[in-house]
Amino acid sequence: MTPSRRRDPLWETPYSTATLDPSSGLPPFPAAEALRPRPGRRRSLFTNFSLFLNAGYLLEGRTFAYLGVPGFYPGELLLLLASLRRRNNLWHTYMDELRRRPLLPLAVALFLVWGFVESFRGYLGGYSLLDSFRGLAAHYYPLLLFVGIGVAGSLSTSYVMRHLTTLNILMGVAGIVSVWVPSDLYLPWTSNVSVVGKPAVPCFTLLLAIALIDRISLRLAISVTMAEFALLMVARSAILGGLAGGIVLLWTRRGERKRAFLFLAVSAILYAGISATIPWVVPDVGGRIGALSPSRIASRVVAIFDSDLAHEIAVYSGEDPLYLDAEAGTAQWRRKFWDAAINSLESPGDWIAGHGYGFSLGGLLSVAWGGYGNAVRTPHNFVVFLLGYTGIVGLFLYGLIVFAFGMQLRQCRPSRLKNGIIASAVGIMIMAFSGNLFESPFGAVPTYLTMGILLQLARGEGRRPLRRKG
Repeated sequence: MTPSRRRDPLWETPYSTATLDPSSGLPPFPAAEALRPRPGRRRSLFTNFSLFLNAGYLLEGRTFAYLGVPGFYPGELLLLLASLRRRNNLWHTYMDELRRRPLLPLAVALFLVWGFVESFRGYLGGYSLLDSFRGLAAHYYPLLLFVGIGVAGSLSTSYVMRHLTTLNILMGVAGIVSVWVPSDLYLPWTSNVSVVGKPAVPCFTLLLAIALIDRISLRLAISVTMAEFALLMVARSAILGGLAGGIVLLWTRRGERKRAFLFLAVSAILYAGISATIPWVVPDVGGRIGALSPSRIASRVVAIFDSDLAHEIAVYSGEDPLYLDAEAGTAQWRRKFWDAAINSLESPGDWIAGHGYGFSLGGLLSVAWGGYGNAVRTPHNFVVFLLGYTGIVGLFLYGLIVFAFGMQLRQCRPSRLKNGIIASAVGIMIMAFSGNLFESPFGAVPTYLTMGILLQLARGEGRRPLRRKG
């Protein structure tokens, strides 16, 4: 009997009812081969534009994020275009996901609605319209997950991995360029955004590249090395995220962990050996980060937890430990900021619904560190951010998004791509708990968009067609 053929309205690829088990009670789901792009299918202009924006955020970070007018930046433009597409637009993808796997779409919708509630609370409380709705971005950026899911329909895993490998190389180049460009050159419409930015979320693409190591090649070695360089010259939260994700990656790869561990160990030993024997080769990015020597990197990370031990490392390696005062102080003011934000929740209503948007958590603590100082606007901890502005309800709804994403990923068959997503998610969570990854567009936009693409590719690779019994 010839299996019946139907068409999936989202992917427009045929799938067979013979691949389904009617006793499972599951709604029709396309077979794994149907989720992969058909041979010769061209990427649309919107897909190429999405990948371009994603690359811009990852390469230039904060600089690219501020290309626009207040309230309408590249991330907002991408969401608008995704909503206005004639075919396979954001809402088609969202409704298809809602029909098949409702938990994640419902969680995103509830989180968005709660963001509107908190924004209107702030506006009705006397704050300006711009201040009240500025925080809403943290609630609508998760919609980019569905943009990524839709975009993945015309992409293959091999293409995305080549794209990310190239991005790793370009991240290192962008980091080198940012060293040579004067840091006091700002975008004309801003007061503190440099003309040339630094890479955003480098641990993300680095972990994915290592996760998909199949064979060692010169291009892969260059890609990982450049991504490591980009990682070392950004915030310490990214370094911690990369370390945590690397540990998870070594655990998930199991039979292949020796290859990944050997690759990481050799690259680290080579970098340490070169910096020790030819110190003038090690770049100096200036500011708090300074020279990217192993001892300075180690002392910067250790200063988060133990400033005395960090001073000992710096002195033992022959470096001036004065820079650690700022590094240890940065960790101290963040903890004070978090304490101040939590202590500001005085009544049960504050704990349940937060202060609402418009209220400034940054006003609870203003910091200045000599030549490096500014008024800090966000707590650099997304949990504290959500508690302060949206209360336990907002934090619970976002936790539901993370849980739903994890459940969908759990259903995918084990693969290198799945391992890479898990390791990247761990690194992302570390950055969100110790930095402003989701509190600003330059981290949130590429993270949600890329995770949506990867989730859909993992589904296509990992779902085995169900066979009819008998």
